[in-house]
Amino acid sequence: MRKKGKDGQRKLRFFKTLLLFFTLLLIAVFGKRIFFWFKGGWGGKSQLSKAIETEEKDILIAVLTPAKGTAMAIFVPRDLKVETASFGPILAGKLSLLAEQEKKPEIFSKSLQYFLKIPIDPEPEQVRFMASRESEQILKIEDKTERGAKEALVKFFSSFASFESLRIKRFLKSRETMWNFIDLTDFCKEEELIDGNIALILLRNVFEEKVKGKFADPLVLEENFGIEVYNSGDTAGLAQKIGEIIVNFGGKVVSDGNKEGAGDYDCLIKVLNKKMPKTITVRRLKNIFNCFVQIDSKMAQGIGDIKMFVKRVE
Repeated sequence: MRKKGKDGQRKLRFFKTLLLFFTLLLIAVFGKRIFFWFKGGWGGKSQLSKAIETEEKDILIAVLTPAKGTAMAIFVPRDLKVETASFGPILAGKLSLLAEQEKKPEIFSKSLQYFLKIPIDPEPEQVRFMASRESEQILKIEDKTERGAKEALVKFFSSFASFESLRIKRFLKSRETMWNFIDLTDFCKEEELIDGNIALILLRNVFEEKVKGKFADPLVLEENFGIEVYNSGDTAGLAQKIGEIIVNFGGKVVSDGNKEGAGDYDCLIKVLNKKMPKTITVRRLKNIFNCFVQIDSKMAQGIGDIKMFVKRVE
């Protein structure tokens, strides 16, 4: 009887060891995929914006606003001249190359955001959202129409394994989602460059009149926090430009100007209490401007609920 008991214990230990081995093997093989699945990201309620380079080096910006039930796709032609904050003018089709050369993937989305004043969420793996020879996930637009943009975006996000991509695809495919497609080519004029090539120049006033109010998130509007924006760097007019982006997604800018306060950060947000970082407005500011959020109970009272200090945006 004792021998049978010992044999049973040995078999049980062997089974547990074998189970542990296979568990570790599965984690080693599928760990990265499991991580991306449970990474979460977008919860499907607040606004989300993605800038994606196409196979032809054009760019498609998708702005999803669940609170309004809308999806806007903005086609950015590769020949559009983009005025960046730190690198001067550059064609949109060369932004990914610039980001690669500078080894800063966020340059791709932040340059577009700064120039077009459209809120764009950067990605920790932004390079995944830019076409490259090594990437299998490349956005292909068959035709520049609302239907073509929708089909391309659904197919693109279907190739990623994460809850965020699943939520995005579900929202894009929903029959209740109202679509709007804008081709920036229709808001440009041609300009001949020194080398003889043609660049497209954005007719800003016409474009901004067309999209006025379309990027506002009702959830941010509802919170109605006053935001003070300060330029803590050397880029002239930075606070005003940042303020315009904030107003475009529904934020309320109550003051802007030049003031030190960013410290060692490119962007610093100061709030009074622990509840503020959880608000949709602060989370949106943190995401699109890549800011560090600091709780400062001794923060000097101002006319705003949020103080934002920015040194640079790229």
